[in-house]
Amino acid sequence: ADVTVAVLNGTTVPGLAKQVGDQVAAKGFQLGTVANTADQEQQRAESVVLFASGHKNEARAVGKRLGITQYQEIDSASQQLAGDATVVVIAGADLSQ
Repeated sequence: ADVTVAVLNGTTVPGLAKQVGDQVAAKGFQLGTVANTADQEQQRAESVVLFASGHKNEARAVGKRLGITQYQEIDSASQQLAGDATVVVIAGADLSQ
């Protein structure tokens, strides 16, 4: 519950970040920023959990609860959008079903 998770929509599906954000909150995590990714033209097929340095375990916990298996270290553009969140979910088309 002490993990703040930002959710970014990596697709052109309207409202996807909010929908995934609701799931994040329902799973007991603190919900941070909910927004679109910097590159909204990109249609990400698979969701990914990004993590700040030293927060990989928290990312794994979030991914496990949401059924996301891809993890990578956060990039500066996503970190700027995410604010102080240490874990960021970029929602892909796989979560829009």
